[in-house]
Formats: sequence, structure tokens, C-alpha cells
Amino acid sequence: MINFIFIIAFILLILFISMGTILPELNRQTYEGTIVQKYKENHLLTTGKTQFVELKSGNDTIKIENSDILLRSKFDSHHLQKEIKEGQKARIYTIGFNIPSIGLYPNLYKIEQ
Repeated sequence: MINFIFIIAFILLILFISMGTILPELNRQTYEGTIVQKYKENHLLTTGKTQFVELKSGNDTIKIENSDILLRSKFDSHHLQKEIKEGQKARIYTIGFNIPSIGLYPNLYKIEQ
């Protein structure tokens, strides 16, 4: 019985990890437009601040997260945020899902300005 519980716990752990790392890779998008603003938000449940970029594409404004991505070996999000210029046209490559109602935003992994 204890082995069964450990097996179920292990499977749940693998599923939880894949939701945060592998599943976002399945949804890649490219957004083009003008950078409206860049900013940081404090979150009560996480440590530090989360960086965001807002991109205006046509009539839509898209909120894009800028944080490090382990599987993409992207560990320079803070440096990228400093280089992003508001008011400039940009092409932003993202992974992840855009579900603002539950706090999920696509995460940029490459930007061309």
C-alpha cells in the first residue's frame, strides 16, 4: 500500500513539473507590434518581482512576461528588460499560454527591435 502511494505521488510530481516546463513549449507564438510599456509587478506568492512587456498589435494589447526559462537556457531576462525600448517596433517570440484570468502570460525568449 505504501509503495502504491509513493508511485502515485511520483506521477503527480512529474505531471506538476511538466506543466511548468514542457507544456509551455507546445505553444509558441510570434507577436509583432509597438512596445507600449515595460514594468515590474510584485506578487505576494513569489519572491521578487515579475517583469512584463506590453505590446500593441493592431487593436490588441498583449501582456508578455519576461522571466528566465530553464529549458531555453535563458537566464538574462533582467538584462533583456533593460534593453527593451518603449515606443519601438518589435517582434517578440514567446512560449506559454495567454490565460490572464488565472495569471498565465506568454513568456518571451527572443526579441528583435
